[in-house]
Amino acid sequence: MDASVLNADNVQPRVKVSIITRLVAGLVYTIPAIGAALGSLLLINLFRALRASQVAGISTLMKGMNEASLPVIVSIYAAAFFGIALIIVLVVRMIVQTKTASPPFWFFVVSGLLSLVPAGFFWKSQLLVLDAISPGTPTGSGGIGGVAAEISELLLIGLVLAPVVFIVLVVLSVIPLKSRPGTKWGSLIAAVLIELMLIATAVAVPFLIDGPKRKNEIVELPANFKNADSDYDVQKDTSIVLTMGPNNKLYQRLSRDKAESTETVITKEELPAKLEKLLEDKTPDKRIVYFKCDINAVYENVLQVLDIIRKADVDKVGLVVVGEKNKDDPYQIAPLILMCVCRGPRTMPARSNQTR
Repeated sequence: MDASVLNADNVQPRVKVSIITRLVAGLVYTIPAIGAALGSLLLINLFRALRASQVAGISTLMKGMNEASLPVIVSIYAAAFFGIALIIVLVVRMIVQTKTASPPFWFFVVSGLLSLVPAGFFWKSQLLVLDAISPGTPTGSGGIGGVAAEISELLLIGLVLAPVVFIVLVVLSVIPLKSRPGTKWGSLIAAVLIELMLIATAVAVPFLIDGPKRKNEIVELPANFKNADSDYDVQKDTSIVLTMGPNNKLYQRLSRDKAESTETVITKEELPAKLEKLLEDKTPDKRIVYFKCDINAVYENVLQVLDIIRKADVDKVGLVVVGEKNKDDPYQIAPLILMCVCRGPRTMPARSNQTR
């Protein structure tokens, strides 16, 4: 009796679900899991090499991370490519008469989501690395060493999950399943949705996981300075950091311990007393005020703040800037300053197009 013929109770009989179609889908959705496992292995080997190296910097780390990401992204594109063939198979099954049912909607949803689980742990470990090397983050204060254990755990979990996903998909593909033939639209819709999810993931992830960035900056700093000096004291909570935003408001940094740095608005009238209190316990070599100024701030306001700082008996002012891109710091995350000595009216920095 044909499967499409109704029984005495006007209910279509349940028929076997196609094993071949399930195997094709299972193999397609296994590809991203394999790519994630390979990427995790490459990232683990990268950290081992960096641990043994004494000269490797951020450029080397980012190059290695990009290489580790390549098999993950390529595998997702490959799954999306073969997913088109799977969709064609489902369309053909809708047109021709078959003795088996297409895999149900849930099979594609479960298989597609499982395929990206190992990749999710891989990307989470990458985000932790980027957070650890990005200035202005709580994670960054401890460096990669502070999250090394968590990164290793995530990579190992992703590595272990890859074969688990493969086994689960194979089992789902071969175990006896029965379903009513229906119109098979549900299977096609599910396969198309998973296909779109794979393509969107492959396109979006490289933009979301790009490179280290300065966090918690409320200003756009002057950039491309060739002769600026590194000064990691800018990152310390004990340092005096003033910020003038594009709205010409002046802020004093209070803390960097939280996810977002704490800033408080301070008026020019309040600034002298504030500086006197902040500087009273500092040794002469630490009497430095770091000044972050947005490039769109009014120059006259900048001069007024610098003049107040000079009159407060501050020895030095560090103008925080962004350096020129180079092979040693292509991501421009190292804190750089232009140091100004404030011991008289002639030391006031002259107006220039570069510092605006």
